[in-house]
Amino acid sequence: HFKDLLDGQERRARDVSSLRAGICAAGMASSTAIAHRTNARLFPTFTAFGMSEVSVGACLSFLDSTLEQRCETSGYPAPGYEVAILDPTTGQPLPPGTPGEIAVRGYMVMQGYYNKPAETAQVLDAQGWLHSGDMGYLRPDGYLVFMGRYKDMLKIGGENVDPMEVEGFLLGHPGIQQVAVVGLPDDRLQEVPVAFVIPKAGAVLTAEDVLAFCRGQIASFKAPRHVLLVEQLPMTSSGKIQKARLREAAKERIPARPPAAQ
Repeated sequence: HFKDLLDGQERRARDVSSLRAGICAAGMASSTAIAHRTNARLFPTFTAFGMSEVSVGACLSFLDSTLEQRCETSGYPAPGYEVAILDPTTGQPLPPGTPGEIAVRGYMVMQGYYNKPAETAQVLDAQGWLHSGDMGYLRPDGYLVFMGRYKDMLKIGGENVDPMEVEGFLLGHPGIQQVAVVGLPDDRLQEVPVAFVIPKAGAVLTAEDVLAFCRGQIASFKAPRHVLLVEQLPMTSSGKIQKARLREAAKERIPARPPAAQ
């Protein structure tokens, strides 16, 4: 939404002096540049972290937070909330700066999923912590940085790759309007990145253009191995990209590589 607003303002500038502030949830690598552009060209923003199970503002920044805190973090735990980063295997708390699973406890955390006790038990523990399934870390200043969903993280040749980092880089291409990166199973590297790209209106863009944009600019294992140009991305009712559907689409549209000769 903010990228579209910025693009529209650059095409034909409007008077935005009456706009006081806006919520631009940041922290992800893909959102940093957009958040900074919004503050420079539209209005001040404050950041936030939330989900349906804990409400929208479990973490928030403030209008007097620094520009860096508002554009490069996901906010500070709001009154009535506790946030912890837990080792996803052991469940033990991790120190500041160490990525792990974001857990939230507080007065707005759900009591459970309706008529789904097994699913509830998977995310709510006996101490009241809601295990979000999100990866992030707490900074020394107490601000949270959301990194992405654990299930969306890529494992490429033994390297952990945040798809949002790749998406943020690709959004810097002048011909790309929107992008989503998912993993495609690979017999040698475990999986490789696939980019689904929506070109900007009027842009002449090819898959090779996107691949060439990456060469020498990001680590080779992070660069997409395949680029699929699309007109739209599958979305949930709340406006989130359905990456599970994109993973299936990648399997259907990209021929499987024959196994290496023995």
